[in-house]
Amino acid sequence: MTGRVDTARAERKPTPTGYDVLFVRHAEANPPGGPLSDLGLAQAAALAELLHDQPVDAVYTSMLLRAFQTGAAVATDHNLPLIADALINEVEFDPTVVTPSIPDRLRQWLEGENRDEGFGGESFNDVLSRWNDWWSGFVKEHRTDRGTAVVVAHGALLILMLPEVCYNALEPDFVLGHGLPNTAIVKARLHPNGTLSCTEWAGTPIPSAGVDGPRHHLHR
Repeated sequence: MTGRVDTARAERKPTPTGYDVLFVRHAEANPPGGPLSDLGLAQAAALAELLHDQPVDAVYTSMLLRAFQTGAAVATDHNLPLIADALINEVEFDPTVVTPSIPDRLRQWLEGENRDEGFGGESFNDVLSRWNDWWSGFVKEHRTDRGTAVVVAHGALLILMLPEVCYNALEPDFVLGHGLPNTAIVKARLHPNGTLSCTEWAGTPIPSAGVDGPRHHLHR
């Protein structure tokens, strides 16, 4: 199934109840793209300790080892199975293409430009399609739940896709200006009507949190 954008859902406002979702960038890997480094293992352990007292009832990761190892630390601490899915793997870039640079590509895509151009790798639209498939299943599974899910994924993926699913606006300057360091958390809440409110980005309150405004949403 290919995900679809549902513009009508922009008119539905979040409700006070909901299911907390913590989107986490994986810990440091060495080499990049490989397993966690010693520092990365320490970061993953610190993440598990940070979330130890949270009501975590589900842990999702991509299929890539660095995300899987990071998520495993949290899942083990909560005695939970780890749910891994290639649909939330990192964006596939062609490392031989240097122009435009990856930061420039991210900005273009976030600003709605060249979204069908992959520059030798995945395009924004390619990534959006697989993300839609994953997100629609996640929403169906958890929209009426109470508790907390931890989703361990990747920097570029989260930077590109969270502005697509957050009810409140995530502007390119804010997202790119703050970035996502290793094990940084984006705090969000999934509401029973299928909307997602994003409230905190890597420790910084999101300016639009709690502000109503038209947003497009993925088909649920």
